[in-house]
Amino acid sequence: MPRRAKLLAAALLASLLAALPAAAETGAAGDQDFATASRGWTASDYTVERITPFAERGSVRAQTMLGYLFQRGTGVAANPERAAFWFGRAAVANYHPAEYALANLYLGGYGGQAGHNQILPLMRRAAEGGYPLAQVDLGLMYAEGREAPRDPAAAVEWFRKAADQDFASGEYALALALIEGRGVPPNPEQGLSWALKAAEQDHGPAQYLAGVSLLRGIGTKPDPVAGTAWLILAAKNNAPGAGEALHALDQKAPPEVFRAAMDKASTFRPRPQQKPPG
Repeated sequence: MPRRAKLLAAALLASLLAALPAAAETGAAGDQDFATASRGWTASDYTVERITPFAERGSVRAQTMLGYLFQRGTGVAANPERAAFWFGRAAVANYHPAEYALANLYLGGYGGQAGHNQILPLMRRAAEGGYPLAQVDLGLMYAEGREAPRDPAAAVEWFRKAADQDFASGEYALALALIEGRGVPPNPEQGLSWALKAAEQDHGPAQYLAGVSLLRGIGTKPDPVAGTAWLILAAKNNAPGAGEALHALDQKAPPEVFRAAMDKASTFRPRPQQKPPG
């Protein structure tokens, strides 16, 4: 998997797991009851035994969460067939997080050729429905020519749709495309602006990209203090490459610059991350 996809993967998975339990009500059959009953639940309360009754009554969120429990083997033996069943139940109801989940289950090899043939249609349905995780993943498919014809311009369109929802991973992907000129004329200024939007949401890879850009003067005049501060934050978030870059910088940066950057990083307060709807 290309490095850019690896950087996005961790952020996408974390966003996905955080989003489903906290989702707002949609009015679909069973969702109101599930939202009421699960209010106040902790992570350990989301078990197959407790969720199944709501899934059977038609809650698409419960069905999707149940699918993830079976897919990952959380509190139950991993069972991709049961995962596909519950994802499928919710996907038939046009629940976009379930369409996305089912596409990724097939992407992991489940379902053979028949499942493989459904990856792009399912991902597209979820993306067209406004689900930002699917928009970013669909963009990556087009950017890298995976499961879809390589089309960098189409990739940028999907990244932008997610970014326009203030979704950090979409902002980061769009920033990379603009800075590197992939699928769009290079525009480092706009690229840095999008990277900073994601960085402000405590998105580690975006903090790394913003830091490097500010240090090198990409899209702006060089700003050693701000650039180093973003690298410090990126390293705290274990962004790939950030720790090594920060160590190398520490060996050559003037001490006063590093102290000022440490002070700046210590005052950072992330703005809330935009979670995917659903």
